[in-house]
Amino acid sequence: MSLIQQQQQSLKSIKNVLPALTSGHHCGIARNFSLKNNYHSLSTQSGVKLNTSLNNYFSQCKEALAFSNTCFKSQQQRFYSTPTNKKCWKCDADNKIEAIFCEKCKTVQNLSRGVDYFSIFGIQRSFDIDLKSLKAKFLKLQQAVHPDNYSTKSDKEKEYSEQQSSYLNKAYHCLVEPLDRATYLLTLLGHPTEESETLNNNVEFLMEIMTINEFIDNAECIEDIEDIFSENEARIDLAIRNLSIFFQAEVWEAAQNETIKLRYWKNIERSLKDWQPKNKGKK
Repeated sequence: MSLIQQQQQSLKSIKNVLPALTSGHHCGIARNFSLKNNYHSLSTQSGVKLNTSLNNYFSQCKEALAFSNTCFKSQQQRFYSTPTNKKCWKCDADNKIEAIFCEKCKTVQNLSRGVDYFSIFGIQRSFDIDLKSLKAKFLKLQQAVHPDNYSTKSDKEKEYSEQQSSYLNKAYHCLVEPLDRATYLLTLLGHPTEESETLNNNVEFLMEIMTINEFIDNAECIEDIEDIFSENEARIDLAIRNLSIFFQAEVWEAAQNETIKLRYWKNIERSLKDWQPKNKGKK
């Protein structure tokens, strides 16, 4: 299946989301965005024109979803955990469960159960996150809680700093990668990818993956895989944009399937980066 066919197939997936985007739960979208009409226009395009139009279409879909969020803000509240309190082990002051330091005595706290990767950074549970802001928060928190700063502190503070530092590392490296972030968020929201069998039973898609991998295995020079690499990078970008739309629209099966697709594309990307000529090292 060519990249253009992949894009057209992606558009068909988005078409299935359109009824949800234009329903009463997303008030105002039908008046402000002609998504269905634009979909039919895109479906008849091909080549470079499709690539350009597709970018515009994705932007329009995201604008529609952003607008719709103002109409059902209360519905989205289930995305965010209700914070509960914990007592500071040193001064007994009340703190939010995700607190790394006591708000009163500034002492490092233990890592509580139920703290997810989003809440530890104080950000909403969402696929679309500000990576620049996330990195800044990570570096600031990691510097403050790093175990080296607690070498002369009590055993309890040493233990808690190691807990928090380790968890911050895991959380950051998960959220910074789109595939890991999507997989984690789906699990957090009760829709793990393991429950989606639709794509795993898609023989055509699996045959395409097998064909690509065989081509990579049989490639004799770097020129043989350059086109595959470019197309695969475009597929990854497309999958990430699809995920943004599916998460915002709360279309969980589509998000599950797109996450599985992205996992395959990332595996191919890894194979391409690790590729070596078969005759390398032979005399």
